[in-house]
Amino acid sequence: MCYVTWPHESMFTNWKWHWKDNGNVWHLYDKDYLKSDLQEQIEQAYQDMLGQGKTKAMYQFRTSENVYNLLFDSTREMYQVNVRTGTKRQVKRRPEKPISDDDLKEWARGDSASKRKIEESPVKTNISSHVPSHWSSMPLNVPYTRVALDAASAEFQDVEKLFKRSMTGRAGIENIDRVQNPLMWEEYCR
Repeated sequence: MCYVTWPHESMFTNWKWHWKDNGNVWHLYDKDYLKSDLQEQIEQAYQDMLGQGKTKAMYQFRTSENVYNLLFDSTREMYQVNVRTGTKRQVKRRPEKPISDDDLKEWARGDSASKRKIEESPVKTNISSHVPSHWSSMPLNVPYTRVALDAASAEFQDVEKLFKRSMTGRAGIENIDRVQNPLMWEEYCR
């Protein structure tokens, strides 16, 4: 599970992994590979990659018939490759549904198995650990910030070029700011 801290409420998301077949139909790994803990193993491998500050990693898994390499990339398309045949299939990570603190408290009042699941859950992390690596540090307890870009930076020059391409007349640029909003970034990534 990936934990996200919102400004006024703690929530977590249970992520599910899917692969796309030849008919462009998405399938959950659990149902089609008949391996009940495969979802958890894939998510843990992905979280390990992020925790190590990497943007790319590979996770290998087996089914009853094949061996696959699942290639994670937090910035681009993810896919799996059948080691024997070389067949490549697109992979997606999607949220199942967010659950609030109230939901967790209600769950905790249930049976001892539910309580154990909560107690064994990973430590909550801040959403800002999953933002682009080139972002500047964010002040604590601030939902967003503006960062002035250096006119010599590649990011500034890319935005300037795109802006000028959209203009029919001449326009001068005085400055360009990057708005860093981790919540909006998370929504965009989803």
